[in-house]
Amino acid sequence: QPLQITLATATDELAVHVKGPDSIAGVQVVLVPQPELRRREDRYFTAFTDKSGDVRLTKVPPGTYTAYAFERIAEGAYYALAYNPLADSRFRERGLPVTIGEGSGKKQIELTVIPAPATAGLQ
Repeated sequence: QPLQITLATATDELAVHVKGPDSIAGVQVVLVPQPELRRREDRYFTAFTDKSGDVRLTKVPPGTYTAYAFERIAEGAYYALAYNPLADSRFRERGLPVTIGEGSGKKQIELTVIPAPATAGLQ
């Protein structure tokens, strides 16, 4: 049976603004892929906000993601969303669904920061 491999071009850019009650500099923005791709580390995208609470994620492959803004989270702890159903349900209401389409250009979203105490114990 023939095997077909299709490569998607990563041409889209996501502009994110994070709002919160305190300093929003250095907040980690994470794009978590759709559930069927959550076990692929290469499908997660992260970046840190500047002093204005802004960050741009570039070359994001087409797909459906959930965007989160963590004030502080242990390195790689967001991978728990793929393996731990309790972690997924714990943050589900705090994420924003985002669809990135091939070649659709720039997209802008606004997130509210998830405070550091909320991520305590996330493994």
